[in-house]
Amino acid sequence: MPVAVHNGRLRMDDVIDRMTGRGSFSKETIASVVNAFHTTAIELAADGYNVDAGLVYLRATITGTCNSHQIDQNLNKVVISAIPGKQLQKAGEETSIIVGQSKNVYKGIMAVNRPNLRNALITERSNLKISGNHIKIAGDDPACGVFFVHNETNEIIQVPANHIIDNFPKSLLLLLPEALHAGTYQLRITTSYGGNSQLLKKPNTYEYFLPVVIHPVDIT
Repeated sequence: MPVAVHNGRLRMDDVIDRMTGRGSFSKETIASVVNAFHTTAIELAADGYNVDAGLVYLRATITGTCNSHQIDQNLNKVVISAIPGKQLQKAGEETSIIVGQSKNVYKGIMAVNRPNLRNALITERSNLKISGNHIKIAGDDPACGVFFVHNETNEIIQVPANHIIDNFPKSLLLLLPEALHAGTYQLRITTSYGGNSQLLKKPNTYEYFLPVVIHPVDIT
């Protein structure tokens, strides 16, 4: 299975640091403009506009359903969905694959998607396939499992064991629980799986390098 080699995680400040050598603008000026752009794009999306923000498309949707014209504050919430834009898709298409050799076996999460549905949105209560290596959930340690950490609230939601349909070293198939509402999450897997029938004394934790966006089930 092809494995993408990642060189670490960069935050916005790191990207801005690399931009300072491309022009005469200071780091503070670039950060101010970028933050103003983000704020304006989010405000426009919240006002009901479909915003082409370059890298992503932003769109406001409402979660939940109702049988009347009344809004249920516990069920109906506004979520700003982000979908990869043409620039981001084009960058992936133009990226070359270089075949190399490595003595070390990569361990961790490689991809997250809907099973048999390429580029499909991940929606509430849908099936989710996680691909990787050494990600089988094993061991009696209570820390072991599949977890989603909300990017804003830091709320941690564990996928119940009976929602893990397939549990293999290189892939997991999940049914997302009802408690996992629309939003942006960090995916985390903790397991004592050590290969074959071996269990590690101390579990390993693997985090997916990209945020996972859960969209409302009724998105169109």
